[in-house]
Amino acid sequence: MKKKFALKPAEDWETGALEVWLEQEAAKGWRLTAWVSWFAVLERVEPAPCRVRIQPRAPEAREDWETRLEVYRDLGWAYAAQMNDYEVYYCDDPAAAELESDPVAQKWAWDKSLKSAWRQGWLELFLFAALAVFLLYHCISQETTVEWFLRKGPELVLVWLLCAVGIFSGVRKLLSISGIRHLLDAGVAPPHTGNWRKSRRLMALTELLLLLFWIVHLVGLGMTGNAAYMSLDNPELPYVAAEVLDPALTSSIREDSSFGTRERAPLALARYSVREFFPDQNQVTTTYDRLLFSALAGPLYREKLDGFREQWPDAALTVVDRAGFDKAVLLESGDISVLTARRGKVVLTVWTNTGADLSAHLDDYAGLLADFC
Repeated sequence: MKKKFALKPAEDWETGALEVWLEQEAAKGWRLTAWVSWFAVLERVEPAPCRVRIQPRAPEAREDWETRLEVYRDLGWAYAAQMNDYEVYYCDDPAAAELESDPVAQKWAWDKSLKSAWRQGWLELFLFAALAVFLLYHCISQETTVEWFLRKGPELVLVWLLCAVGIFSGVRKLLSISGIRHLLDAGVAPPHTGNWRKSRRLMALTELLLLLFWIVHLVGLGMTGNAAYMSLDNPELPYVAAEVLDPALTSSIREDSSFGTRERAPLALARYSVREFFPDQNQVTTTYDRLLFSALAGPLYREKLDGFREQWPDAALTVVDRAGFDKAVLLESGDISVLTARRGKVVLTVWTNTGADLSAHLDDYAGLLADFC
C-alpha cells in the first residue's frame, strides 16, 4: 500500500485545524495511519468525503479503551491513530452522531491536554519576551557600534524577528486555548473548523528564522577573527603606498612588521587593513570597507570620523569637496594627518604620523575609490 509522510500543519491542541486538514487529505485519497513525531503517515485509499474527529485521550485501562473503541465503531467511527495525548477517528457516515455528547465528560477529557498547552504557551511567551528584553538591555546598556553591527547585525535582526514571531505565537496560543475553555465551560464542544494553512505558515516562518539564524551564525563564526595576510606588493590591496605620499618612505626602510590583511564580516563584502611601519614609530595605516548595503556606509563613515575627532579634538578639520568622494574630511594636527572618505558603499580611512601631506594626494585616493568601489 502506497504511503507518504506529511509535516503536521498545526499543533496538537489545534484539533479543528487538524481535522479540516485530514478531511481534505481524505478527499484526495490519503488517510492517516500513524503519527511519527511531527510527521503524519498517510496511506493511499479511494478518495471519499468523510468526517475526522480528534479528541484527548483520558487515562484508562486497556480493557476500557477497547470497550470504548467498540462503542465508537458501533456509532460509525473508526480509530485511525494516536497523536501524543490525542486520538484520531474517521467516519464515512454523514448521519452518524458525534463522539461526545456529554458536556461534563467532554470538559473533563479536555482539561489535562489544555492545561499542558496552556503551560507551554506561557513558557513560550516568557522565553521569547525575556530574550527580547535581554537584547534591548544589551543594545541600550552597552555600546553597539557600527563595527559590531557589521559582524553581528544579521544574527541580531533574525533573533529580533524570531522573538516577535515567538511572542505572537505564544499570545495566539493562550487566546485560542482560553476561547476553547470558555466553550467547554458553556457545554459547547470545541469547533471542528480551523485555518491549518495559517498555522503552517507560522510554524514554517519560525523554522525558517531558526534555520537562517544558525546558517548566519555558523558563517559568522567562520569569518570572525579570520584575516588573510597579504604582501604589500599585492595589487589587490586598496591603498596608496607610503612612498607615493612621501618619497623618503621607501620600501627599503619599511620594517618587516608591515602587513596587509583582508578581513571578513557578514555585512561587509571586503575589509582591508594595510599598515606600513617605519623607523621612529612612524606609520601609515589605511583601512578599506566595502559594505553590502550603501545605507551602512554613512553610519560607518560618521563613526570613524567621530572616533578620530575624539582622539584629536584640537586637530584642524577641512571638509573636502572634490569629485570622486561622496563625503571626505581631512584632520591635521602636527605630523598627524587623517583622511576619512566615503564613496557609495565604500569607506576609506588613512592615518599617518609621518608628516606626509595627504591633501596633496586626494586625486590618488579618489582614483583608488574609483578602482575598488
